Amino acid sequence: MRIKKAEFRITGIIFIIGGILSLLFPFFSSVGFELFIASIFIISGIIHLVLSIRAKRPEGFIYSIIFGILYALTGVLLFLFPIKGLIIITVFLTAMFILSGIFKTIFWIILQDRRNILLALINGLFVILLGVTIMAFLPLSAYYLIGILAGIELLITGTAFLMAR
Repeated sequence: MRIKKAEFRITGIIFIIGGILSLLFPFFSSVGFELFIASIFIISGIIHLVLSIRAKRPEGFIYSIIFGILYALTGVLLFLFPIKGLIIITVFLTAMFILSGIFKTIFWIILQDRRNILLALINGLFVILLGVTIMAFLPLSAYYLIGILAGIELLITGTAFLMAR
């Protein structure tokens, strides 16, 4: 099945509009993302519980039930406390940025003799700085960060769809 060029353009335009809206209203976009994550946890917990009960195998049954309950409970708590959920998700994202930057910097130290490897150092230091900056502005950064990142991603994806042949 071939996708027509018009379908790519329409998809690209929809993504770009979504990106612009996300950048204009980052708080609402962030909360929407957090609620989406909450629903994924709830659905995962329910599926985990159902599969555990249907498996009818004693080994690991209690373990599976406990994890199913934990997934579902996490989703419910994210739904009930979306602002706190945003802060938690932002802290995890910040930790990921900082760790990623540290590993990229280590990568630069190990591979210094390669051409253009300086970009790995710059990238690593930038990502560390980004993570530290986000952490410094918590909790305010939690309210907007995810919406801004989603908006940027939607704009880039939309542009890629518009440029596709």
